[in-house]
Amino acid sequence: MATVTVTPASPVAVKDFVRVDVVDADQTTLTGYSGAEVSTMPGTPSQYPASPEVRYYLTFDLAAVEMGRSYEFSTSATGVSIAGAAVSGEHTFNNYVFPEAGSWRVNLRKVSDDSVVAYSDVTVQ
Repeated sequence: MATVTVTPASPVAVKDFVRVDVVDADQTTLTGYSGAEVSTMPGTPSQYPASPEVRYYLTFDLAAVEMGRSYEFSTSATGVSIAGAAVSGEHTFNNYVFPEAGSWRVNLRKVSDDSVVAYSDVTVQ
């Protein structure tokens, strides 16, 4: 189950930069490959993933109205980070500034169908 965390938890509008962390979001398959799509270029994988890349974006909504949107991204694969920590379906979006106070919802959405995968409610002062 994907989770979205906003830090700091109660930011001040127009002043505080927040970081949004996504954890455990679905990833592009690493095991299902198509034998029909074989690469002949040196240094590339001999086969490509059979499923399309899973891509996401974040929306910043105030009173159910989208007020901001991130770039599109994919999440990390399951494995171990450079620091040695376990990672799975992670992404960090840095430096969003809420433009006004209120009750906000930060949504993690799939690009393929705009569905909400996870969200975090944030009270902005």
